[in-house]
Amino acid sequence: MSRQLKIAVASSGLGHIKRGVESWTEEVGTALRRAGYSAYVFQGAGPVCAEWRTALPCLRRFSPQTQRVVDVLKRCGGWHYGFGSDYDAEQTTFAVSLWTRVFRNFDILHVKDPRIALWMDRLNRFGLSRPRVIMSHGTEEEIRTLQRYSYLQHLAPAHLEAYQPYRSPRQLNFVVPNFVDMSKFNRGDRFAARHQWGLPDDRLVFLCVSAIRKFHKRIDYLIEEFAVFLRSSNERPLLVVAGAREAETDELLALGRSLCGDQILFLEAVPREKLPSLYHAADAFVLTSLHEMFGNVFLESMACGLPVICNETQISKWVVGPAGLLVDLSRPGRLVEAFQKMTVPSERDKLARQARPHVETHFSERVVLDQILAMYQQVLAAPQ
Repeated sequence: MSRQLKIAVASSGLGHIKRGVESWTEEVGTALRRAGYSAYVFQGAGPVCAEWRTALPCLRRFSPQTQRVVDVLKRCGGWHYGFGSDYDAEQTTFAVSLWTRVFRNFDILHVKDPRIALWMDRLNRFGLSRPRVIMSHGTEEEIRTLQRYSYLQHLAPAHLEAYQPYRSPRQLNFVVPNFVDMSKFNRGDRFAARHQWGLPDDRLVFLCVSAIRKFHKRIDYLIEEFAVFLRSSNERPLLVVAGAREAETDELLALGRSLCGDQILFLEAVPREKLPSLYHAADAFVLTSLHEMFGNVFLESMACGLPVICNETQISKWVVGPAGLLVDLSRPGRLVEAFQKMTVPSERDKLARQARPHVETHFSERVVLDQILAMYQQVLAAPQ
C-alpha cells in the first residue's frame, strides 16, 4: 500500500478519557507513523506534541455544560440527531470538527467511537467527505447499529461468525485483532518491580488490571473467591487490583479489607506508562469478567511473561491460547481451584513459557499492522 495515502485515526475521548478505545487510537496512529505511513491522530482534548496530532473542539462527556445541553435537547428528540447522552453529544460535536479537517484530502478514517463512525460514514456515502470509514467494533453495539456501517472490523473470528447472519450484503467485514507493543510490555526484573511498588519479595502475587466495579468486571466475585483461597493457603498470597475508580469502588475496597485484610491491595488510576512494571511484579494475572470483546490486558500481561486465569469463552481461548488457565468463572469455587493450581511453580512456569511467544506470533504490532494495512487496501479497492 502506498505510503502517500493519508490515514486519520480519531477518538473524541483521547486526551481526557482512559479506556481501551483511547489507548487503541493512540497506539494505532503511533504504529502507522513508526512504519512510515502518513497517519494523523485526532483527539478530543489534551496537549499535542507532534505536527501529526490535533486536538479538536467538542463537548466533553461528564462536563456540566454538556449535561445541560443534553437535558435541553432531549426534550425535543435529541437522540435522533446525536444528543441522546453526554457521550453521544461528545461524539457528534467532535465529528463536526473532524469533518472540517479530513473531508478533502484523507483516504481512510479508522475509529472505534460508534457515533463518530456513523456520522462520518454517512457523509462519505453522500459524497460530502472523502475518507472511507472503518468502524473497529469494540464497544458491544447492537446488531442494527453494526448493519449501518460500510466497513466493519471485528476483533476476533467468533465475533464475525456470530454477526455473519445479520451482515448487510454490501458491507465489507474483516477480522483484525488488537495488538500490543512488545518493546513496552516485555519481561522485566521482578525484584526491582516489587521494590518499586513496595511489594514483598517472598509472596505469591496475583494481579488484576480492571475497572474496580461489580458489573461486568465482577471484582466482588474476585474478592470473595480470593478470601476462600486464603483460608486454604499456606503461602500468604497477595492480590493486587489496579484500575479506574467507579461508583461502587468504595464498597469493594471495604469488602476487600473485611474479607482479605492486608492480603489485598487496591491501586487506583495507575498511569499507563507504569503498567509494565506492575506486570513485572506479579506471578500470575487474573480477570474475572465472564466475557470480553477482546481483552487487551491479556496481551499486556502475556507479553510480560505472565500466565493467565480467566473465564473460558471462544474469545478468551483464541486470545490467551496456551498461556491460560481457562475455567468456568460463573460457578462459585472454580476461581479458588484455579488459584490453588497456580500456587504450583511448575504449573505457572508451563503456562508462562508459552505466553510471550503466543503474543509475538499472533498479536504483536508487526503482525497485526500488516493485517490493518491489508484491510485498508481492500477498503480502498472496493466499489462505492
